[in-house]
Amino acid sequence: MPPSYDPGRTVNSYSVLLRYYLGHWTAVNIAMHAEYTYRITGKADKLNENMLLFGLDFAF
Repeated sequence: MPPSYDPGRTVNSYSVLLRYYLGHWTAVNIAMHAEYTYRITGKADKLNENMLLFGLDFAF
């Protein structure tokens, strides 16, 4: 882990990524993605964040 130059601010995060191919993966060039991230920022004054992202890939 790289050094932090701000000792009062720490970041802890956890992420989950899902990928689903529409049809057979060799025939269809479309994939759906979903990502969820939970992040805690700060040391004494903590901030909790929940982030959810959806995406489509065409012709990858």
